Amino acid sequence: MKSTAVLLFLFLTSYIFAQEGNINGLILDGEFENEPLAFATVRVQGMSKTVSTDVNGEYSLEIDSGTYNLIFDFVGYESKEIEIVVVGKKQIRMNNQIMYAKKVAMKIASID
Repeated sequence: MKSTAVLLFLFLTSYIFAQEGNINGLILDGEFENEPLAFATVRVQGMSKTVSTDVNGEYSLEIDSGTYNLIFDFVGYESKEIEIVVVGKKQIRMNNQIMYAKKVAMKIASID
């Protein structure tokens, strides 16, 4: 009986401390008058946790409480990293993230 009570106590305390939080926000396209950027990727550095923005550029990421770095990606655009995002039991609304296209240097070769 005593061991059952201890196991129940451990289970309940681990459940209380393993609360999930929610990070959500909006990604905008800096190349096109800050229009919403659909299908951009938001991932948690060092984890396999990844979500994509919807057609309105919005994302929502459920994650355990803790401190994380978020990386925002879109094909052909500069990646953006936000460090030290602290997640608790509540919902976190991130500031809008504006992404810009990668700068490409071209070298023109002459043909003789």
